[in-house]
Formats: sequence, structure tokens, C-alpha cells
Amino acid sequence: LGNLVNKSLIGVWTSSRGPCYRLLDTTRAYALEKLATSGEQDSIAERHASFSIQMLESNPVNLFDLEFTEAAANAVRDYLGNIRAALEWSFGPNGDDLKAIRLAAAASQLLLAMSLLLECRTWMEKAIDRMTPDCDPRHQMKIQAALALSLMYTEGNSERVREAFHTALNFAQRHEDTRLHLSLLSGMSMYLHGIVDAAGTYELALRSVAAARKTGSPDDAAIADAMLGAAYCLRSDQRRAQEHLKRSLHGLPHLRRFNASQYLFDFRSSSLSALTHSLFFSGNLDQAAHYAKMNIEEAARSGHPIGLCRALTNPMRLYFWVDDLEQVERSL
Repeated sequence: LGNLVNKSLIGVWTSSRGPCYRLLDTTRAYALEKLATSGEQDSIAERHASFSIQMLESNPVNLFDLEFTEAAANAVRDYLGNIRAALEWSFGPNGDDLKAIRLAAAASQLLLAMSLLLECRTWMEKAIDRMTPDCDPRHQMKIQAALALSLMYTEGNSERVREAFHTALNFAQRHEDTRLHLSLLSGMSMYLHGIVDAAGTYELALRSVAAARKTGSPDDAAIADAMLGAAYCLRSDQRRAQEHLKRSLHGLPHLRRFNASQYLFDFRSSSLSALTHSLFFSGNLDQAAHYAKMNIEEAARSGHPIGLCRALTNPMRLYFWVDDLEQVERSL
């Protein structure tokens, strides 16, 4: 390997994970031709897919907690290139269905975290088409959950989104995965907010409170408060809404990089949006404008496109209502 680096046939650089090696494009094209001629391309591709699965399963969270720097962005891009190549072979004519399903389940978090929602949806749908009853239930559960979350932003408020959430929730409950259950409840809550189902949103919020009690996590308790506060806002009980939303914000005080490996939206941003509307409905215009501005500033610093889009669009009704059309135009 050292000799190939010295001859400039392989590029090398150092990352936080140690030295990384890459074949130059011309070398790669030549080597791929030789590999195809040797008749070993499928066996090597299968080993690469197995390596990619191990890489994803052994490091499911750390990748998404990287600080947003150019070096981190490059590392994620290289990581993603390997995953895409492995997925294409696994779902291809010479691939392996069980390996393809396992890889799709492992890759779902990465695709959601990078906001690659259409791509995530495509691979999850392919995986579901190939599922058989003997597939690992945990893989099926992850794939159904990723499909539900990605559909919500690519399909709109359709009945198919509701069905996908119900399927994923049934998997999570059947296998007693409380954390995934809470994640899916939060996603479906957003869907029900979109169709203004106040009763359904409140029922899901109560289920999230019960799920958070099971985990005992302060973060989960704050997430349940966020959902309950938003539900009370939709039910026009603004006193209770503000109580729960402020408690949620107190429970999640620090702005952290959005982690879509569990949730597809930032709960602090969602709480700020709901609190903005609740304060407006109760006549506190100055406070509502203050929290709307805070939400936009925090979302802009987060580096996550979905969170920023939501922070920009959610307070637009407030700016229309107070006749601040310049702010509406800037947000648009």
C-alpha cells in the first residue's frame, strides 16, 4: 500500500478516524476493468457490501455527531459513496436479498441524517418489495420507520403516510423498542398537525408521555412535553400549551446539531414554533415575535436544511397577521 501511495496510484489523507486511502479515478477505472475480466467482481462486491454493513452497524451515531466542518463533510461524502455502491450491487441482478435488506436498514439513518429523503424512500421501497417473513424483524422495523419518515416530506399529507406510520408503529410496539416508538410517535404527530387532527395529536402526545416514562430519559421527557404542548396549542388550551412548551425548552437548553438518526426534526425548533403561535393566540405579540426570531437564528446555526425550512415557514402566519410583509419576503 505504501508503494502504491509513493507511485501516486493511491491517494491518502488523514481524518479523525485515521489514514484514509482512495484510488484515483483513472486507476480505479483500469482496476475495475481488470476485476471484471477476472470474474471475481461479484465476490468482491459482496465483501464490500458486508464491510459497508459492518461499518454502518458499528458506528450508527458518531457519524452524525461530527461537527459541521469541511473535513467532516468530505468524510461523510466518501462514506456515502461506499454505501451507495454497496446498495446498487446488493439490489442489482447479482445481489443478495437478505444482505440488501440488512444494508438498507443500516443505511436508513445516514440517508435521513443527510436529508436525502427521496433517495431514502427509494431504497426503503425496494427493500420492502424484497422482504420475506423470515427477514430479521429489527431490519424490517428500521426500514418501515425510515419509509414513514421520508414519505412525510416527499408525499405530503397523504393516506399512504398514515399507513406507513401505522405499520412502523406496530413493529416498534411488537418488539418493545421504546425509543423508536417515541421517534415514530413524534413523526406521526407532525403528520396529524398537518391535517389539523387535534384529537389524534393529543392522543399521540399522551402515548409519548407514557413512552418517555419507560425510558426514564430527560431528553425523552422534554420531547414528550414538546408534543403535549403542541397538542394543547391545537386544542386552543394556550395556558397549558405554554407551560409544557417552556418546560420542554428548559429540558433541551443547548442547541445541538440535529440528529436525524432518531428524529426527522429538531424538537427545540418545533417547541419554539408552537410557542410562537400559542403566544400570538393569547395576545402576546412581542413575545411571539421574540421566539420566532430566536427560532430562525438557532436553526440557521444548526446547519440542517429541514430544521431551517421549518423555522422560516412556521412563523410566516404570525408575520402576515402583524402585517410584517418584509419579513415574510425575507423568509420566503
